[in-house]
Amino acid sequence: MALRFILFTLFTLVPVYYTVAKPTAVRQRLMNISNVLFAMLLAALSTACSHPLEPIGQGDILSLSNTRNCLLEDYQARLGNCDDNFIAGSSYTETYTAQPRAGWTFSHWENYCQNVVSNECSFDIPIEFVAQAAGLTVPPLRAIFAPLPFTPTLTEAPEQFKDAGADFAANVSYGPFPRNIFDILMPPSEQPTPLIAFIHGGGFTGGWKSAAYTASLPRFVGQSALSNGVAYASIEYRLLATNGSEGTGVIKPMGDVRRALQYLRLHAETFHIDPNRIAVFGTSAGAGTSLWLGSHDDAANTRSTDPVERMTTRITAAGASATQATYDIVGWEDVFADFSITLALIALVQPNEVQRLLDFYAIASLQDLYDDPDTVAYRADVDMLALMDAQDAPIWVQNNQGNIGIPTNSNTLFHHGLHAQALRDRAIEVGLENVVYASGLGISDPSGEGLADFLLRQLGQTP
Repeated sequence: MALRFILFTLFTLVPVYYTVAKPTAVRQRLMNISNVLFAMLLAALSTACSHPLEPIGQGDILSLSNTRNCLLEDYQARLGNCDDNFIAGSSYTETYTAQPRAGWTFSHWENYCQNVVSNECSFDIPIEFVAQAAGLTVPPLRAIFAPLPFTPTLTEAPEQFKDAGADFAANVSYGPFPRNIFDILMPPSEQPTPLIAFIHGGGFTGGWKSAAYTASLPRFVGQSALSNGVAYASIEYRLLATNGSEGTGVIKPMGDVRRALQYLRLHAETFHIDPNRIAVFGTSAGAGTSLWLGSHDDAANTRSTDPVERMTTRITAAGASATQATYDIVGWEDVFADFSITLALIALVQPNEVQRLLDFYAIASLQDLYDDPDTVAYRADVDMLALMDAQDAPIWVQNNQGNIGIPTNSNTLFHHGLHAQALRDRAIEVGLENVVYASGLGISDPSGEGLADFLLRQLGQTP
């Protein structure tokens, strides 16, 4: 067990990778490090019986012996030639070649290669070490493939951003549905730029990405981003059906936004952005979606047949204006505990709101919230308050609705200052950095930091 822990620590916390584009001097230094790690690899293989192979992206790992090939489809199907790649009864002498598929290029090897030449990775481990294998598995050899950049179609920037000097690509498709589109403004820069993405509001039943240019808050944030060398995108997403006909729930629009971010990461070179510095913000439904993205665990599926879905979904920071604290509506009873508001009371006082709330989970009755296991799991997956922890993206929240009394309509119910208060209290509880304002409740962050400055600071682009 101790050896398992050592191997895991060695190969997970101290990864070594090579890229075909590294300067010779850097490659030589890495090779020197490799010589030191070679002895460690021998020790690992002396107690290991398999060396998994993982092609990440669109490509295959081929072997010189033709007996250890790992095709992309084999990897996705979890076949033994990829997942196991057993080493037993002989020396481990093999050369692997990373072969990209059309539209993709080889980027680098991850974890460890004894010898690297371009896209080839080779091993020559003596039989006496392999013979001592005792059922352990070393961390996988990964071939990382990247999509070839494409040239987006540029058009005239929106009127409010014509003076920014940024390239503008409109209606870029990130998925199969008509509303799976985004716009992006890209400032001139020699280095990849951070990205701030706006998510429009509309109660998940309306709204357009054009709000990024016409509404005052997102317009100001976008202009501030571009003037500080940060790209600015606006994402559109599918809407919920109304009148009880919704079949998926809020995961549909929020999942669309998540996919848009993954698409941007996959094509970071095309849009000249830094995939590790992406912040999001929004209003109303877009605000809650931003908080959900910031609090949710990474949803990357590294075995997906869709390369977009293999990208990380984590973000650097989240901003929310007129937000909801959670999309577990049962949790709203805690948010509005001061008023003793329950879902049953909402159903009695505002019956038209009940189906709108049920549409969040595509269910037909309030009882399903408690009795249906799938709905209970759904609620947990969209509960930003419960998902929140200290490792999440820092949050900026503002619910400055003046009416702090009992909610009497959908606007006060969905945008009440108590939502912001619940988020602040939870962030403090778990130790998450937060800047929260709710003027109707007298809540104000002592920093006085606005949304644009907050996002730029988190991205390392402080004016």
